[in-house]
Amino acid sequence: MAIVFRTRAEEIALGMTLLGLFFSSVLYGLALSQLYTYYKRFPRDPLSVKVLVCDLSSFSITVTYSGHIFSSKRILDTVSVILECHACWYYLVTTGPMTLAVWSLNAELVVSMFISGIAEAFMTYRVWMLSGRQNILTCGLVSIYFHDQRTYQ
Repeated sequence: MAIVFRTRAEEIALGMTLLGLFFSSVLYGLALSQLYTYYKRFPRDPLSVKVLVCDLSSFSITVTYSGHIFSSKRILDTVSVILECHACWYYLVTTGPMTLAVWSLNAELVVSMFISGIAEAFMTYRVWMLSGRQNILTCGLVSIYFHDQRTYQ
């Protein structure tokens, strides 16, 4: 087995990556638990609502039904956790070089930004609907969203 020497900064970065994997896996498990609970508590919901909650498409869908909000991003969440596992495996098990960004980290960033964009677009739509379709408030939210996106690039 090859011995790999890492700097303290590299060890901290790998530790944060591993902690991120742990926390995202726990949150993923909680999301799956919510899905299971939904199907147990609302067995008589229409099939169309159940399909939306299950999220057979690859989009993040939030379903509001009977005053309850159910967030479902199953496919994208699954892809995100798999990509994080690959990155941890690459850096921690195969001792990949820290100077190279493994492809799965870049792909996970894209997936996370896609999930975030869909969630923010849905929130903006809900604010627009609940505010009586006031375009000024909606334009303000959209400008904040685009400013945040420009900041992180």
